[in-house]
Amino acid sequence: MTAGGLAADLRALGEFQEALASDRETYERLKDQFGEDYPRTLAAAHNLAVSLRLVGDCFTARALDEETLARRRSVLGPDHPYTLYSSADLARDMREAGAFGESAELLRTTLDKYRTVLGEDMLDTLRTAKSLAVSLRKAGETAAALNLTLDTYERYKRWYGGESQEALACALNLACDYSGADDKARALELATGVRVAYQAVLGEDHPNTLVAASNQSNYLRGTGRLPEARRMAEQTLSLMRRRLGADHPFTLSCAVNLANCLGDSGDLAEAEALARETISRLQETLGPDHPDSLACQANLAITLHQAARDPEAEQLSELTRAGISRVLGPDHPHLARLRTWHRISRDLEPQPT
Repeated sequence: MTAGGLAADLRALGEFQEALASDRETYERLKDQFGEDYPRTLAAAHNLAVSLRLVGDCFTARALDEETLARRRSVLGPDHPYTLYSSADLARDMREAGAFGESAELLRTTLDKYRTVLGEDMLDTLRTAKSLAVSLRKAGETAAALNLTLDTYERYKRWYGGESQEALACALNLACDYSGADDKARALELATGVRVAYQAVLGEDHPNTLVAASNQSNYLRGTGRLPEARRMAEQTLSLMRRRLGADHPFTLSCAVNLANCLGDSGDLAEAEALARETISRLQETLGPDHPDSLACQANLAITLHQAARDPEAEQLSELTRAGISRVLGPDHPHLARLRTWHRISRDLEPQPT
């Protein structure tokens, strides 16, 4: 088995740190032997960036993908499928880094080119459409995201089967879109089905299974089933910490969601303590202006409001609203939720491996 094949298998198994080590070794060896513009070196750089993103280092992944995209444009041309692949991956890095609008803009351009070069229903075209819908939703364009995901999901089912890994990932994204449209019951049904399917194929503690479980706990909370939501959120956070580490963005998102469950259950002291710890970790890992940091901060303000600590709550709410408006724009749905003291959930997406 080649080193690249081993790393791909490790990524598929959810062994992201091991895949990263293998990809880094392969990239350095090829770069030393053949140079940075050699096609296999560029492919290895692409794989290394994927593993970097999977372990939560989206900023290093973004820098490497920017370099790889520039080299592929120069060597292969702007419309070569591998160039477009690098473009789509760079857009994912941008999204993980919190640049939702920038990510959506690049994905729109990439999707248009894929449709022209490959056609509407090819796998890379559908992957890019799915990714664009995620960026649109995160940027606050919920209706456009829902429409695009619905179309993409139907295409996945028609051409690749409803139980394929690609279709399941799209179904979970569709659940996120339904949640964004306040259809929590439909979101819960979809997320539950995806989690069960992932668990059967990938196992209970595979990162993608845990992503689906985290979303399922969100929608259980959204439909008023707080005890179930809390149990699932606690279990998912514990497994995510063990599998990916305490500071991985996915783990921290699970902590945000558990803090929401604790707050809605009336355990305000526990909710506050977990939110403060998570904010500190998010700010250290992703930065204070990352949307995830701001969302967790907004939820802490709501917990303080629930605890009748209104001066603290209002001060933190005002600071957070200013940050959200600056980073995501004055019309983003997060602002409306915070103004009305409604918590912000952190929906997760399965990561392409």
